[in-house]
Amino acid sequence: MSPSSGLNRVSTRLSESSVLLLPWFRIFIVILLALGIFFRFVNLDRKVYWGDEALTSLRSSGYTEAELIENVFNGRETSISELRRYQQVNPDKNLGDTVRALSLDAPEHPPLYFVMARLWMQEFGNSIAVKRALPAVLSLLTFPCLYWLCLELFGSALVSWIAVALFAVSPLQVLYAQEARHYSLWTVLTLLSSLAFLRALRLSGSKSEAMSWARSWAMPWPIYGVTVALQVYTALLAVPVILGHGLYILLTEGFRWSQKLKSYLLATGAGLLCFVPWLLTFSTASSKPEVLATAPEEAMAPLSLAKLLGRGLSYLFFDVQLDYDKPFAYLMPPIILLVGYAIYFLQRHGPRRASFFVWILIASVALPLILLDFATGTERSANARYLMPSLLGIQIAVAYLLATQLTAREPWAWRTWSLVMVTLLSCGIVSCSVSTQAEAWWNKYHSYFNPDVAEIINKAERPLLVGDGLSNLGNIMALSHLLDSKVQLQFFVRPDIPTIASAGYSDVFALKPGEDIRNNLMQQGYEIEPVFSAKHMKLWRLQK
Repeated sequence: MSPSSGLNRVSTRLSESSVLLLPWFRIFIVILLALGIFFRFVNLDRKVYWGDEALTSLRSSGYTEAELIENVFNGRETSISELRRYQQVNPDKNLGDTVRALSLDAPEHPPLYFVMARLWMQEFGNSIAVKRALPAVLSLLTFPCLYWLCLELFGSALVSWIAVALFAVSPLQVLYAQEARHYSLWTVLTLLSSLAFLRALRLSGSKSEAMSWARSWAMPWPIYGVTVALQVYTALLAVPVILGHGLYILLTEGFRWSQKLKSYLLATGAGLLCFVPWLLTFSTASSKPEVLATAPEEAMAPLSLAKLLGRGLSYLFFDVQLDYDKPFAYLMPPIILLVGYAIYFLQRHGPRRASFFVWILIASVALPLILLDFATGTERSANARYLMPSLLGIQIAVAYLLATQLTAREPWAWRTWSLVMVTLLSCGIVSCSVSTQAEAWWNKYHSYFNPDVAEIINKAERPLLVGDGLSNLGNIMALSHLLDSKVQLQFFVRPDIPTIASAGYSDVFALKPGEDIRNNLMQQGYEIEPVFSAKHMKLWRLQK
């Protein structure tokens, strides 16, 4: 039997998959969608507000790091409310200040999400729940976009519904849908751009190849150009995805200069041209002080990096965080094997153009980051938040595998794969049920132990918290949301360490003091003892 006949048989089964769109199946999908929506909005303010979210609030509110340091981290005593003020929208700052703050402090982060966040806070308020509601709402748009993308790729409603179901209760996708960062927006725009790209190719192919560029441009290519601009104004890592679209055309068109390739280049060029104003901020932005530079971390061994990548795949379907301090404690080999088989199955049996597209979507961001990490010993690819397009491709591949196996003629095959699908979805539901009730989770990184530290400080009658503001900037702002109003702060910028104002305070704590700070405090006559020590977090008590 030729491979083409086998592929045709798979395609035929998928075209007959409407038999599964019976009332019970629709009810099943509706329940999963309802759970996915519920998980995205329940307990939005329960999890610890972490450093990156706090920095997003700072810049969205229009404040620069220099303003915060000058007015709060200046060695003088200040209140918790004063620190929180810099994470709230107020009439003193406008939208221009938001763009300016971002261009000065973090031009590597394009401004689209920050502008949206500011407008959202102006309309609905400054609470943590409100700030996280924006990405939660944006994440709901992924459902129709993912459905239509799978329909464009495979022409199968069954693949589309299974992909949406997997995404709805994916513990990793729910985690980042509840984070006040740009990842939900990036996910939506990745799907929307891919959908616009494939639709433009399909409609272009319905005309004569000799069609003039002007007539070709009258089709959806302008829409694709707009999505390109929106993507790069959301995340710089969107560029590999956009370049991957060009590679897809080259592969499917036989590396020839075609009308589709010309239309793609013109649309992409127009979209990227819109990004030039922001690119100029890289050359005009003022450089940060040297003290902001972080010390290079120890190079990661390739095996450890591979384990972290495997853990990220596990999080896509199952994540109950058995042990935060042991990141490899619950790798899920069955899930990793399932993902590997799904990618192989798609390549072996799937429609050729669809398999090309999904492969490129998976590799577009993941492959460059993985190669860079193995070459330099870093671990960027171990951060799931950087791999959103790749994770989408993996979920689409798994959905295709499940859909084709569920329509198999052999009873043992569809029974086995029905059990696999139910198990995967059950793992997602259980994981989301656990994580949405938790106060901290692995995706909060350096702020994971903030609740433990805040509990110790809040127990003191009249506490003072001291430390270096620059080395803990985002985390100090995040910690302020957990501290009682009675807590006073005295933060400074090294090497200007002031005299600690211990008079009138029942307890004095130092947050993650470096060796130079500890030596200076001992010279001031303090005895220092650690009261909390964990990954990324140290708290010391000062006594005269």
